[in-house]
Order: sequence, then structure tokens, then C-alpha cells
Amino acid sequence: MVTLILTLNIQDKIYLCLQKRKDEEGAMDDSTLIEQIQLGSKDAFKQMFIKFYSPLCEYASQYVSDEDAEELIQELMLFIWENRNSLFVEISLKSYLFMAVKHRCLNAIKRQLYHERVHSLIYDKIKDQFELSLIHISEPTRLRRIS
Repeated sequence: MVTLILTLNIQDKIYLCLQKRKDEEGAMDDSTLIEQIQLGSKDAFKQMFIKFYSPLCEYASQYVSDEDAEELIQELMLFIWENRNSLFVEISLKSYLFMAVKHRCLNAIKRQLYHERVHSLIYDKIKDQFELSLIHISEPTRLRRIS
């Protein structure tokens, strides 16, 4: 099993841009990239990552925050690598990746809305219970002064 650790800072992004320019001369076409990735070629995977990472992040950031976009793209890339043996791309690789990103973004938005709804319901329930307990506590209790 290959574990990919994908954390990018500004230096990594600059490196990716420079690497992309350097690799474009020997770049494989999309169908060759898919075939080579299915065969386990790390170089093909690296080419795909370098070629599509930035455009996919930009696309995803139209739906979710930049931070979430990068995380979604990294998860997609990891998914592709881990499932490379069963990867089936009927359309172009570019179309496949952009559609996958769109679906992952929409699923992330659904999950976020669901969590917000659940948190709101829990908050309302706790708030009501808290308010009821305050009413019982604040009922008039008379204390006598001892003089």
C-alpha cells in the first residue's frame, strides 16, 4: 500500500508550476496516463497530479473554501491511486476528474448542511432544557435574614 502525504505550501506550489513546465515536454496523453497509472506507474501519477492539481483546486474553490478544495482534491488523488486497478474512465481523464471534483464538492456541501441542521436541533433541544432548568432554579425562594 502506498500512502501519499500531500501538504502544499507556497514553495511546493512554485515547485509544481516549475515541474509542470519541465514535464510538459515529455508529457503523456491522457489515455496513456490512465493506462500507466493502472499499471502502477508513479511517474504517470505524478504527471497527472502536476497537470491537474491546480486547475482542479481552482474549480473546487468555486463550491467550497480554498482549504476544503485542496483537501478534496488530495482525497480524490489518493482515491485514484488506491483504486488504480479498478479505475474505469470512459470519457477523457480531464472530464472524469472535473466531474469527480464536482460530485465530491456537492457531497461535501450536503454533509455540511446536514451537520449544521443536526447541530441546530441539538442546540435548540439543549437550550430548551437549560431554560427550563433555570426557571425551576429561579423560582422565588425566600431567604430570611438572620440578624
